Order: sequence, then C-alpha cells, then structure tokens
Amino acid sequence: LNEFPFLIENLEALQLPPEVLDRLSLKNFLSTDDPPTLVAWGSDDWEFITKPSDEIHGALAGEGVATERIVYEGIAHTWKDAEGGYDAATGERALDAASAWFSEHLQAPGGKR
Repeated sequence: LNEFPFLIENLEALQLPPEVLDRLSLKNFLSTDDPPTLVAWGSDDWEFITKPSDEIHGALAGEGVATERIVYEGIAHTWKDAEGGYDAATGERALDAASAWFSEHLQAPGGKR
C-alpha cells in the first residue's frame, strides 16, 4: 500500500505506520495449506487492486496452491466498461467463471455439493 499514497491519505483506517501496514499484508499469511483461489479483475481496474492481487496469485502458485488469474480486457472495477457503465456480458462471464471454479475446486469430499 505504501506505493499508493493517495489511497492511504483518503482511507483513515490505512493511516498507520508503513511497518504496521506491511505486517498486515496478506502476503505474510500465504502458505501451502491455503484453499484454491480465483483472482479476477478488469485490465482497466485500479493498480492498487491489480498489482497486489497479481502478487498474491503468484505467491499462491509458488506455494503450490491451486490458483487461477482471469483478467477481463477493457474492463474496469466492478465490471465497468469504457463509458463507466456496468458491462453485463463481462459480469456474466465472470459469474460463469467463478461458478465453474467453485464447482471444480471447492466440492465436499466425495463430490457432494
């Protein structure tokens, strides 16, 4: 987060010493026993979301955790298009991808749902 000072300045909960923010980072809590993880965002999303998400995806993969990263081209945060409106087609694709991911990776033992 220290790379994004505007975010820290505008969110009071993040106005902590850098060493505290670093200790709170998810990167410090990743391990081989983490659950399968799907990470998805739009290519035009905010960098303070995409960069750490990409780093977490890479770290999970490095730990051997089943992880997938999906980037929707030309889409911003909350599946917004270039005009700032909700892109329903991308929203549906994201929902379908998440449903398929959960069906494949997060079933109860024996395949029961």
